[in-house]
Amino acid sequence: MATPNIQEIGKCETDPEHCLYGEQPEDEWADATRWRVVCAGMPAYVIVETDIIDPAQYERYKAASPAAIAAGGGRFLVRGGEIAVLEGDWEPSRLVVLEFPDLAAARQWYESEVYQEAKTLREGAARLRMVAVAGVD
Repeated sequence: MATPNIQEIGKCETDPEHCLYGEQPEDEWADATRWRVVCAGMPAYVIVETDIIDPAQYERYKAASPAAIAAGGGRFLVRGGEIAVLEGDWEPSRLVVLEFPDLAAARQWYESEVYQEAKTLREGAARLRMVAVAGVD
């Protein structure tokens, strides 16, 4: 799948083999001169907000998900834990943060057969909101 608004802009200094493209902001009002380097070698983070509906069923998913995440090259940075709201009215009941080698690895993990199998254990047990975001160098 082609990413829109991608043009070759040269190589960055941190990892010239992986940093070949820039991505123009999607916002039509954004300054067209603002480009950010998209590096394949930069870590990516999957952030998951979870509302658990059926705790017993969700425990089965929690038991299966670590192997699926590891198989995709990921690792847990946050898995539940105490949450302190610092600003605004966002009050998630549960957060998970995963780290992957890059955004492509995060997408491949999510689409993988091993994670899709684990995901079936979560059906009816929880509602999730999940995003993946590229990190910074």
